[in-house]
Amino acid sequence: MYLRHHNNASTTLLGGWKPDASSYEQQAYLSKYNYYDMGNAYGSLNSRVPNAGQQVNTAWLDHKIKQGNDFVLSTNPYDTNLGKSYIEELKELKSNGYSIPKSPSSDGLWHLTKG
Repeated sequence: MYLRHHNNASTTLLGGWKPDASSYEQQAYLSKYNYYDMGNAYGSLNSRVPNAGQQVNTAWLDHKIKQGNDFVLSTNPYDTNLGKSYIEELKELKSNGYSIPKSPSSDGLWHLTKG
């Protein structure tokens, strides 16, 4: 079962997963940003239907894009060691006209702009 938190928030936070308090879902939860977390279901789903987890994730992200959400990133998008899902999210945002700043804002997050 996947979890959508703060689903009515107008800002969505994306980032890489870490097994500690710096993980994207922890930051989003505390900031009351919208985020998506499939937890252990991601691997379970992919073992039954290859790439299904990514398809569900992309559909969710496309929905947030269509809603006109603002996006912030908690993980450096220019890092050389990014997870596959995060890389795909960044590609999806770029293909929908979002620009990623070269450095984070004073809050430590990368605030994307559209246009």
